[in-house]
Amino acid sequence: MTKTPLERATELIFYDQPPTPRQSVLMENIAALVDARIMGRLPAMIGDMPILEVPKELEHIAVEMIVRRFNRMGSEGMSGESVEGHSATYTESDMREFEAAIDAWVDAQEVMSRKVVRFL
Repeated sequence: MTKTPLERATELIFYDQPPTPRQSVLMENIAALVDARIMGRLPAMIGDMPILEVPKELEHIAVEMIVRRFNRMGSEGMSGESVEGHSATYTESDMREFEAAIDAWVDAQEVMSRKVVRFL
């Protein structure tokens, strides 16, 4: 059985112990926001097929964005932080790094939807 991006991100973050109920709710909320951001970058339809959920080919982006967003909790609006010798730098936009991959997927799908087979 294939795991959802939420399940894979949860395994990456909580690799040594299961999440608490509050952490599970937080992860679900983050996953919903990430899905909405990715879906906002996709067209509503490609050819005559509607896009109703994040495509399997782009789920790795959702996993990465969920993990990044969870790790940044409490540091919203900051470009970086340093605590007890540990420092972290955050990008301005979680989506920027993945825009090219999303655009390439959309372009490939649009090319595939325009291909026509004709029987003579």
